[in-house]
Amino acid sequence: RSLPHTFRRSGVSSTSRPVVLLTLIGLVASFALSALVVPLTSAASATAASGTAALNDPWPPIPLTGTFVGLSPARLLDTRPEASTVDGLGSGAGVIGGGRTLVVPVVGRAGIAAGAVAVVVNITEASATASGFLTVYPAGTSRPGTSNLNFPANHVTSVEATVPLGSSGAIAVYNHAGNVNAVIDVVGYYAGATDSYTADAYRSVTPTRLVDTRHSSPLASGHFLPVHMPSLPAADSVALNITVTGPTAAGYLAVWAGVAHQSTHTSALNFAAGATVANMAITTTPWDPANDQRSFSVANLSAGSVNVIIDVVGYYTQLYNGPGAVFKAITPTRVVDTRIGKGLPHPLGAAASATAATSTVFGDVNTVAMVANATGLGDPSGTYLSVYPAGTSIPSTSSLNLAPRQTASNMVMPALSPTSTRSFAQYNRAGTLDTLVDVVGYFESTNNRRSITTVRSSATSSTYDTALTLTATVTGNWATPTGTVTFTDATNGSILGVEPLSGGVASLATPALAPGTRKIVAKYRGPTLASTSFEDEFAPS
Repeated sequence: RSLPHTFRRSGVSSTSRPVVLLTLIGLVASFALSALVVPLTSAASATAASGTAALNDPWPPIPLTGTFVGLSPARLLDTRPEASTVDGLGSGAGVIGGGRTLVVPVVGRAGIAAGAVAVVVNITEASATASGFLTVYPAGTSRPGTSNLNFPANHVTSVEATVPLGSSGAIAVYNHAGNVNAVIDVVGYYAGATDSYTADAYRSVTPTRLVDTRHSSPLASGHFLPVHMPSLPAADSVALNITVTGPTAAGYLAVWAGVAHQSTHTSALNFAAGATVANMAITTTPWDPANDQRSFSVANLSAGSVNVIIDVVGYYTQLYNGPGAVFKAITPTRVVDTRIGKGLPHPLGAAASATAATSTVFGDVNTVAMVANATGLGDPSGTYLSVYPAGTSIPSTSSLNLAPRQTASNMVMPALSPTSTRSFAQYNRAGTLDTLVDVVGYFESTNNRRSITTVRSSATSSTYDTALTLTATVTGNWATPTGTVTFTDATNGSILGVEPLSGGVASLATPALAPGTRKIVAKYRGPTLASTSFEDEFAPS
């Protein structure tokens, strides 16, 4: 940005006025929360009054492939009898038989735009007659040799999944064995080039604990926990790993945007009594005007109490907030199978970690993170698995929790090492654990930055009635910006004019600036293919 610049006008009074220095808004890269458990039957204490507007105002559409659009959870499929979906399609379809595949239309439903490259869904299985797994993949393509949800018979199990989309705009659900009911809830999608919805870039963070009710009190039956994130003011959506432990009854957790009471819920995590279970959850995080902070809620929909642990692993923010990453889908590919020495030579022993490279499978030098399904296979001791960036310390958070001899899966979104191998690491707490890692896509840095606005005048001084031309130039990262520039006399706050950009330049001729030393500010507002500029005020050049 340019240095402040002032110019003088001659007139009735020649007294110079002081230059007002402006403070630009930045982001805080740390985490904090404030929370109060609220009964689900009480809406009053969870409903925010009107107050301060959001930090990020709405902006015009930004068409950019691989950016994220968060949605309110909506049901796309429920094969159980007399079940319902968001539009009636896919309701009560009946069990999926062993070796059978069910095609589920996605695009055009629940706000999913045409051209979307992938969807993020929560998949739940129920009433399975045999142990098995589900594989979810783009309809119309060959079924990959990977899995998304591994489950035993007669349990209810869920997993978050990112599923690439093909030209059909549908996903396929394959059941390996037995009969099983399937429920699919969409929580967001990654935009295509033709999408016109304002979307977000992803930023991975070191896994950080937001909530652990073991240090306070369990979440009671029929109550929800509003969670505020004052240190993530720019997060439109947040990627969470949620773990339940010690539930006194079977049930599920629901996660939704904001802190207002909700009476209808889709499940984010299903659990049996006494189990420790983890699942990823991605949720939008709107502003709570009463607290002026980003927020989401977690509810306990079971007949008993449960401890809830929430770790944040990343967040999505609008492009004008600076560098981020966009999603690139690939054909689901297995990069680790310790049973056959693929990716890693052998199972992980107790308190052991190992590093796996991804550079020969996907991505390039700009690849910063991956999206994968991690599976733990039959550890005799009961353990947990952490998946994290190679070359960093083992985190104090878990990605996947396993009971003795259990096979279970969870979606992971770890950052990758910045080295040429673009590696991730796995840590096993106890016993001996075979692992599978199936990658469905990766995040590539956009090297995005705010558009830069500079302003200059045709002269540094003039008489009151002599025309002066003010010219603002807006430079985008990837494309020539379009939109408007508002010229303001920041010394007294008056708006001099609003002019359209042409070729990234806007000009305003004015003969009527007040006498004295003036500070002219140009505010750019509008879309670019790379980013919109933040509504900062820039001093003249």
